[in-house]
Amino acid sequence: MSWSEITLKVPNALKDAVTGELSELGAAGIWESGDELVAYFAAPPNLDSIRSAMHALFQRSGTTPPSLALSTIEDRDWGEEWKKS
Repeated sequence: MSWSEITLKVPNALKDAVTGELSELGAAGIWESGDELVAYFAAPPNLDSIRSAMHALFQRSGTTPPSLALSTIEDRDWGEEWKKS
């Protein structure tokens, strides 16, 4: 099974709100690395809905919405990946 991965840069002040929105939009998991959030979706995500939600959230905070980087990754042993980090 492959996963859809969306990466976006998020200011610290918005990380909780963005994480909540991505979860509501179907993210199965979210990884935080520095100023980036990486969201994993088991089914192909609705990019228009995600862009719209991010635009509204960032606009309310007076911040420029981030660009979204979408990629597909093959399934992994996530427990082993976590142990490596």
